[in-house]
Amino acid sequence: IRIEGDVARNSESTIRANAAHRLSGSFLTLDLQKSRAAFEAVPWVRHAVVRRVWPGHLAVRLEEHRPVALWLAADGNDKLVNSFGEVFEANIGDVEDDSLPGLSGPEGSAVVMLSLLARLTPLLQGVGAGDPVQLALSTRGSWRVTLDKGAVIELGRGSEAENLLKAFVEQAK
Repeated sequence: IRIEGDVARNSESTIRANAAHRLSGSFLTLDLQKSRAAFEAVPWVRHAVVRRVWPGHLAVRLEEHRPVALWLAADGNDKLVNSFGEVFEANIGDVEDDSLPGLSGPEGSAVVMLSLLARLTPLLQGVGAGDPVQLALSTRGSWRVTLDKGAVIELGRGSEAENLLKAFVEQAK
């Protein structure tokens, strides 16, 4: 097995140890889709491409998750959110950046939340309000932003949240 691509968070031996026992078959009978799933089950691996290389080798190209936020779960089992808005499980202690913003909301809302956070952050920084440290979406659709300076901004429900923040920013100028 030849490992290529992103392996910053895992060593090649760790990747092999986590995935190799899930591989079955010979060079010709190995199911490449199941092999891909085995490598993608390794912590920090977002995507894997597995191909056969004659004679008798597997080439595996890996892409690792790039954490950009914490997913603050109601049950306390916090996870990470990558740059694609995908929630994934990995050791949070392995993240070097201690200032990742927290997201909390209904399951499946991480992409929308990350997108809104990306639009809100420059607005808030532009008026010196601070950095968002948490963005919450209630099950009823209400948005709340907590800033690093301690302020909490209730943005209301639905798509008007961003417009309300823009109005807040205009008032602050």
